[in-house]
Amino acid sequence: PSAGAWAPQRARHGVSRDRGAGAMSSKIGKRQQKRGRFDPSGAVTSPAFRRKLESLPDDANASVVGDASSPDEREDAAAAFKARALAFASLRSTAEEQTCLVGLIDALAALAAGERVVFAPSRKDTSGDGFSRKKKHSAPRPKPNKKVDQDLTRDPIEPAFSRCLDAFVEILFLPNTRPLHRAIVSAPRAFPPNARVVFERALSNALRAGIQTARSVTSTGRSGAARLRVLGVLFSVVSCQPQTAAERRVVRAVAVEAAALIGEGVLSMIQEAETGRRVPPNEMETCQEAISVAYALLQRHPGAFLGKRFDEDDEDDVNEDDEDDEDAENQKGDGRDDASPSEPEEKSGEENNQDALRAASSLIASLYRALQGSSLSREAAVSAGVTVAAAVGAGIKSSDPKRHAAALADAFAGVVDDDDASPWCHANGVEPAPTESLALATLPFFGSTKKPTTFARLSDAMHPFGRLCAARGVLTAASAEALAFPLEVPKRARSFFGGGGGGESGNRFAAPGENTQTHGNSGKWTLLTSYLLPYICSSLERPEDSHHKYHAAAALRAALVRVKALAASGANRRRERDGGFDELLSFSLDEAFPAPLRDRVCAILWANWEDPLSQTVKETHLSFETLLDIEEARGGMTGNVPDAFLEDAAKSLLKKDASQKGRYVPLAAVARRLGAKRLLSLAPDLLAKTLRAMKDDSVCTAAGALVTAVSQSLLFETTTEEEDAAANETETETEIALPGAKKAEKCKLRRAGKDENTVAAVGSPAALASWRAWWVGPLADALLSAGRQRAGVGTYALPAFLKQDGASVVPLLARIQDARDTSAVASAVVAVLRSARALGLLDPEDPSRVSSRVAKAAARTFAWRETSRRRRGKTSKPSKDDVRSVSDGDVGDVSVSDDISYGVEPDVLLAAATRRDARSRKDALDLLCVDGKRFSLPGALERSVLRAAIPTHLRDADAAFRGALVSSLTHLMARIKAGCLKAVVFARARPELFAETEDSNAKANEKTQTLEKVKGARRFGAHVTGPRAVDDFEAKRLVENASACVSFTEWLVKTLVRSAYPGAPYERKQTALDLLLAVAETFPPETSSSAKIFQKEKAAAEVLNESGSDHERLASRLECSPYATLCLGPDVVTCLLGAAVDSWDKLRVCAFRLLSKHPAPLAGIDDADAVAAHFSWALALSRSPRVRESDAAALLLRLLFRKYALDGGWTIALTPTTVATPPAAGEAGGDVRNPSSRRARTAKLLGTMCDLIEHECEKAERDLFAACRQSLAHGALLATRYVLEEIDFSFSDDGADGASPRLLVKASLARLLRLLERVTATALRSISAPDGANVGAAAADIAPDRKGGGSGQGA
Repeated sequence: PSAGAWAPQRARHGVSRDRGAGAMSSKIGKRQQKRGRFDPSGAVTSPAFRRKLESLPDDANASVVGDASSPDEREDAAAAFKARALAFASLRSTAEEQTCLVGLIDALAALAAGERVVFAPSRKDTSGDGFSRKKKHSAPRPKPNKKVDQDLTRDPIEPAFSRCLDAFVEILFLPNTRPLHRAIVSAPRAFPPNARVVFERALSNALRAGIQTARSVTSTGRSGAARLRVLGVLFSVVSCQPQTAAERRVVRAVAVEAAALIGEGVLSMIQEAETGRRVPPNEMETCQEAISVAYALLQRHPGAFLGKRFDEDDEDDVNEDDEDDEDAENQKGDGRDDASPSEPEEKSGEENNQDALRAASSLIASLYRALQGSSLSREAAVSAGVTVAAAVGAGIKSSDPKRHAAALADAFAGVVDDDDASPWCHANGVEPAPTESLALATLPFFGSTKKPTTFARLSDAMHPFGRLCAARGVLTAASAEALAFPLEVPKRARSFFGGGGGGESGNRFAAPGENTQTHGNSGKWTLLTSYLLPYICSSLERPEDSHHKYHAAAALRAALVRVKALAASGANRRRERDGGFDELLSFSLDEAFPAPLRDRVCAILWANWEDPLSQTVKETHLSFETLLDIEEARGGMTGNVPDAFLEDAAKSLLKKDASQKGRYVPLAAVARRLGAKRLLSLAPDLLAKTLRAMKDDSVCTAAGALVTAVSQSLLFETTTEEEDAAANETETETEIALPGAKKAEKCKLRRAGKDENTVAAVGSPAALASWRAWWVGPLADALLSAGRQRAGVGTYALPAFLKQDGASVVPLLARIQDARDTSAVASAVVAVLRSARALGLLDPEDPSRVSSRVAKAAARTFAWRETSRRRRGKTSKPSKDDVRSVSDGDVGDVSVSDDISYGVEPDVLLAAATRRDARSRKDALDLLCVDGKRFSLPGALERSVLRAAIPTHLRDADAAFRGALVSSLTHLMARIKAGCLKAVVFARARPELFAETEDSNAKANEKTQTLEKVKGARRFGAHVTGPRAVDDFEAKRLVENASACVSFTEWLVKTLVRSAYPGAPYERKQTALDLLLAVAETFPPETSSSAKIFQKEKAAAEVLNESGSDHERLASRLECSPYATLCLGPDVVTCLLGAAVDSWDKLRVCAFRLLSKHPAPLAGIDDADAVAAHFSWALALSRSPRVRESDAAALLLRLLFRKYALDGGWTIALTPTTVATPPAAGEAGGDVRNPSSRRARTAKLLGTMCDLIEHECEKAERDLFAACRQSLAHGALLATRYVLEEIDFSFSDDGADGASPRLLVKASLARLLRLLERVTATALRSISAPDGANVGAAAADIAPDRKGGGSGQGA
């Protein structure tokens, strides 16, 4: 099988497909992967490309053939392609281009199939891109003919197809089109075979032309990355998987030119970096992609460089369309003159072979140059190492692992021998690597010596990090058989390897003077065990820096993955005489990974649990998991890891202090294999110590993983033992389900957006009691503790237990409430309820009680004393003891009624919400405000507790808690809005339930009595079935609850407005304004009426003659915004205007955002005099030298311009006097809100600001000292900067009265630049010589001992 194309890229992501290669994990560059590599603004089209599109044919040179009855649904294919291509060139978004590309491919496919017409887009598609975004409105399309792509009789329409195809292929070479490459490259797969041949030839010619242009003399002055950028297209071609024969032929056609370009470009980038140029990250990514292309060329097409006899047999990798492609090529190759001027001239076979060898040698030399220094990024060096390893094995058949192993040993582990360039190959009776004997022979002598260049000499000069990259490359590019193949050590190397035993190593990867020994007892020498693993271990033991150490850790993990693959596949034990695997017959895992080497690896892993670099720690954890898998394979059976090894590992990890984060993840891996009971026998207090360590935030996540693993294992073991004992006694088979397994489906609680959780764990009461006894007590003590421990335990440990058994929340709450420290009980109870609510274990209507399902599940294994608060007037059967566990014999004695419940006193929630501890108050807010269900309305208990707690929280001293308060109440507002909208639907659908007249009430009561007889028969919605159907009782209760929530929201808004009084403390006022902003954003005051939304419901009500005014008033109240009802008056506007000029920045911004949501004009400021007075007030503030006042004035001017000049259509003049003119009577309607009219006003607004700046500048030129006392033009410039954010720059050329807004803005911006230069020139006179510039100032005015005087302070 041929090698995959992207090992250097896959090496970063831990994936490798070539020759069964193991995982290579490297997360460097993760930041670059998260950010967008390409600008979402779309492709950058040039004028030449647009001219080419305009020159495309408008028809297919034939009459349109189609269904004459519907001509509007069809259009000429060539004209459609041209129109859609022009629309594509005008787009400015990658997402829109991807949508438009579909229509472009449709038109091209029609031409390719010989069809002169194509279905037109829908009339409702107004985008102009030729493809409808709403498929349900698009024109009907014919069903695709699945045999078109195999029909040899279909010829493309020429010359229209070729011209359109050239433009289509050119899109690949436009800047910023990488997201479109895959669709373009794979588009011809649906073409007929003849058209695919044309596309293949066009793509090959375009790639060859681009590569030749990059290599030409005119490109020598460009940077190396700029020359390599054209290879991005080839990168996309090779990365299309699975590859067709046509795509492979395209790659092979340009392989030699591409390899030469990569060698030249990489060498140029290295030289640029060595001369001191800083190479940007995007250029390094371009270089890495080019190196990845080189890997694909060497692995998949070695015959292009070494000769066809060195190609791998790819018969198994041929797709279904390959034969058709070849037939079409043979059919059209001789009879059609499709030669392109960009095709290379004919050369003799010897000349072509020499060019290919020179290209390969240049590429290899450049890659080695990258590994011999540190000029390129380390990610690029890793890719270079993988490509160099692939180059060594290029041309070697996969069925000859012995030759592959010997070639790699000569290249990287060989001893530099002047007499023998390939000692390992000669010692093992195989031929040297073809690349070395053919390609490297074209290189000059190595260095200053008169010796030929060999892989060994090139590797000997590598940088230490380059050696490590080469080691990772060998692990990635080499097959498993080659890595584990035993080799005969050459005579010259026996002095270093001792014939395969101990002694000093000649390892080319090892540091100078390092002794690396073979750990096997049989004396067999293998690349993996005798060479790579020892060197990687040495790199981890003595790293150069933290980054080097990380790459070494990634290499160690890759090596262990290869060992694991060998052990799992049995490649070291299979007998294949014909394949030459006789030597692997006696090669066992003990030889591939002997115990001394394993111990060395363990020591390295143990030393790196607490590495400062988190990526290194993660690689270490993954390596340890792989090591456990290897030991499992050593045990001979899946799941059978030697207990001695696991116990030793557990003891070693338990010796570490509980505060060390690195011990928990590997200990969790050990617990899953060793078993919880055996682990707890080694450390009985493991849980308590782990919970105490969770007071450190950095430990919480890892410790939570250990708690989860041990808990799952212990519950499984306990349940299994009980079930096995019961099965032995009753001689019946019992199904045992793992915690969270699908066998316990009936005991699970399904919740939207959440993982499924087990409400009642499968197992006997005795088993569950034993499991709970292990964790309930320590967990309750941790939750009752003070400080950060409760927060860590409640967030990371508690959910793990409740997910395994939701019913355990009842005994946990009972245990907490029995605590003596009553001051901490409320905080602990709220922490438990908060986690239970997130898992869906609480009553949706009452967060102080568990759901009936959880209560029933808990009653079967646990009995409790019912609290004094009764639910629905009933309680569960009380037990004799307050709290007791239920044994096996007592299960039947516990009555489980349908209305059984368990909860805590509501006073506990109020106590937690008003405690001094900020964490307790935050947990209470999360419990009361946050719910995973989108439409869940807060109940009466939640509203009452919040009414008592919110007024005391507004002036909290903790800024973090105030932020949490705003966040929690924002979630609550969203819940209330969604629930109210749902209630409005019910109110309009069943108006008789909410009528107030006697007849309506009697009618409703009659229907209700009928409904009680057949409960649930009448549901809301004629076609609603299943659990989401809602009966009348639930609908009425929901509407009543929504009405109460509206009252609560109105109370909240009134409270917040009262808290924003002038002179209020900053904390209270800021929190109140933040919450008011949350209310305004949740319930926008300018929301239009919802009559259109509910037209169907109203129509249905009218048909049934059940419509009335009562339910409409109720629905309108539920829909109305409380902010619009209470906060749009002049008193609130005046209060917010005062906050807009406050000295606190956050207050000013928040008040500005609130006032921006008010409709224009602002209440109380609706006449010309009032508007002019406010503009004058803002201008006076803008001339203040205090920053807080000038900034407030700039925000105020922006607000006034938005509300009056832009939204209201007023004409504002600031100079020489402030004048505000309201719009004419005819403009007060829709013309003011017209977008085009608004853009025209924004164009004039910039001219108004330029007038203000010019006025301030003229005053400064007349009297500089007086202007400086008024801050010169600083206020005007700052206001202009803020006002620019209000200007919409998407202007059209059409303007009112013949004036173009775009031209007006363009002229105003030019004028603004001139004014900036003028102001700067005026200010520079006082800045450069302030004392001399103030000519008219008295001596007292420039006294240096007074603030503002002298050259030190200025104005």
